[in-house]
Amino acid sequence: MAVKADIEIGGFDQLFNLKVGRDIQRIFGQKPQDVITSKMLNGLDGRKMSTSWGNIITIIDEPKEMYGKIMSMKDEQIPEYFELCTRLSLEEVAAIKKQLKNKKTNPRDTKARLAREIVALYHSKSAAEKAEAEFNRVFREKELPKEMPKVSLADKKIGILDLLLKMRLATSKSDARRLIDQKAVRINGEIETDWKKVITPEKDMIIQAGKRRFVRIN
Repeated sequence: MAVKADIEIGGFDQLFNLKVGRDIQRIFGQKPQDVITSKMLNGLDGRKMSTSWGNIITIIDEPKEMYGKIMSMKDEQIPEYFELCTRLSLEEVAAIKKQLKNKKTNPRDTKARLAREIVALYHSKSAAEKAEAEFNRVFREKELPKEMPKVSLADKKIGILDLLLKMRLATSKSDARRLIDQKAVRINGEIETDWKKVITPEKDMIIQAGKRRFVRIN
């Protein structure tokens, strides 16, 4: 009540709280604020966005990470993201929705356009083009990224869980084990399935976690 707001903006899921705020303002002798609500943007998998579910995109994600996340989303999410996350007109979004209902339209191509639009919005057009080229290089042509983080490692032998932690490819040992159980970890292109394995690090060894995260041992 100290703010004495004239207007408050929030997600549609906060409508009840916003309306209660108006009632409290009346109790304190203030003019009730106007309320504006917006549609909820769901996560990449259709559920509510949650860091614990890993289905979020942040505006501070690097271009390659942002592009890759968008390309991983469910096809059903495409129209919603065009409407809420780009500067396209509602007429253009309506046309995209119509195109997606046509079986001749490949959702992947539409998703790539979405990724370019969003990355260009938060970074630049050139960053979007570079991110797209890198994505195609890794996922279409099955090649390694041109650029990847390099990490120095002094250990002569190291458990694979600790290796993933030191490479910052996992947030905890349980997270590292989960990645291995899901067959999402590769070392020099080979899938690793034994979470108890001891690794002998070598220069230029490439560690991969998931589809988009790579680290090279320096």
